[in-house]
Amino acid sequence: MSDVFHLTLAGNRDVVAKTGTRVATEGRMLQSMARTGVQVPTVLGRVGNALFLEALPETGARATGWQSLGNTLNRLHGARGD
Repeated sequence: MSDVFHLTLAGNRDVVAKTGTRVATEGRMLQSMARTGVQVPTVLGRVGNALFLEALPETGARATGWQSLGNTLNRLHGARGD
């Protein structure tokens, strides 16, 4: 498990920092997912056991949420690895 922190940098840029022993794997996984075209946070960098990610805006529940999730999972499961 990772600890997760919401940070506001100079210039009011919001980022998410995650710390843990598996952040390198998570960063590679997110980059692979992004190559399929699904929306995932951009990996901004990693230093040691800290992974820095784009902070995505929060959204509320939408009527189309389950359909969107299904479409995303379908796209991910149809993707071929590098």
